[in-house]
Amino acid sequence: MMKRKIIAALLVAVLCIASALPAVADDRTADTWYFGGSGQDTVYDATPLPNGNLLLEGYTQLGRNGREMVTGKPHQTRAWLVCLAPDGSILWEVTDETEGTTRYVSPVITTAGDIAVLFWNSPGQVNTELAIHLYGMDGVLKKKIPLPVDIGLTEGIMTDGFVFYDYEKGYTAVDTEGNIRKLEIQKSDAVITSNTASMKPYGDGWVASGRTRDEDAAQVVARFDANGKPVWRYTTPELAQGWFSDPQIMSDGTILVHWQMRDAETHTVTESRMLCLDENGTLLWEKQLPKDVYGGFVATDEGWIFFRDWMEKTYAFVRFTLVGEDGTVKEVRQAEKRREMLYGQEMFFWNGEAWLHADAEREQNRINDRQTDLELQDCSLIRVKDCSIVTE
Repeated sequence: MMKRKIIAALLVAVLCIASALPAVADDRTADTWYFGGSGQDTVYDATPLPNGNLLLEGYTQLGRNGREMVTGKPHQTRAWLVCLAPDGSILWEVTDETEGTTRYVSPVITTAGDIAVLFWNSPGQVNTELAIHLYGMDGVLKKKIPLPVDIGLTEGIMTDGFVFYDYEKGYTAVDTEGNIRKLEIQKSDAVITSNTASMKPYGDGWVASGRTRDEDAAQVVARFDANGKPVWRYTTPELAQGWFSDPQIMSDGTILVHWQMRDAETHTVTESRMLCLDENGTLLWEKQLPKDVYGGFVATDEGWIFFRDWMEKTYAFVRFTLVGEDGTVKEVRQAEKRREMLYGQEMFFWNGEAWLHADAEREQNRINDRQTDLELQDCSLIRVKDCSIVTE
């Protein structure tokens, strides 16, 4: 009897210790971490935090590990945040319980050290609710600030705030406390960004890359102040018809953008360059890159890491190319091939390393026959240094 009591006590102690430990990635492979459940889980942004952790923002359909959250409602979602430690363990996780088709987007790390995210509820592609949800770095919700639904669509983020655009009302800024004000941007000065990541906080305003809204439709990089007033615009006749990447803000305040030109008929890249601008929009330097090096990138101490992906015989491939500051290729790595489609890929830099985040469509997540109408999708993080070096 005494022996049984000792064994039982040991089991309880082990269970208590296990329950106190942080959760880890739902699945790991040689170079990839997966986070998600048995339904559709989408992450729009992977945001490094000032404390060294990583924030994932998007929505979940069924919750991690099969927790039924929207049973029988395959088109409903729940706004979702996951905070990761540098080792991939889950420090905290938040799922907003509001019913509908909800999501978290456009995270802003405030100067006060909080996390502000936009909460959207859009059943049937119609916006029915918009708010700012403010969280502490510990994942504790501090407040929910409702916003008018007709304010427009998210254009991007600025320092301590968000920028919205409506065709009739124009541009509006909302700070992270919910205060709304009209911006000075005129149509002739505005920049249409390819996504919200193409607009980055800079000074008290922002820097954006994309196409102008005027009749010229030129590709530019532009800076705006807190009131939306243009500070400068950079382009040349040669660059105006190409394509600028999302701007990368460096620690010294310089701005890196990649530029590429594609053939109008074949869509193959005919020219690839890296450009560096100073805070006044002056070109400091540019480097010619190999034509097959283009797309999303992150800057590292060794150079710039680009990625590209493709499908081949039902397998998905992702290749990373490190280009030195002299414009030459230094190393090529390739992620393990996988039988899954990848969506929404974006490079990011976290604790001195280059990563790629993407949504991975994974049929292996299916746990019952009811899921035939569900998209079985997880968030995936690919760690570039863990990928195999290409020797071909």
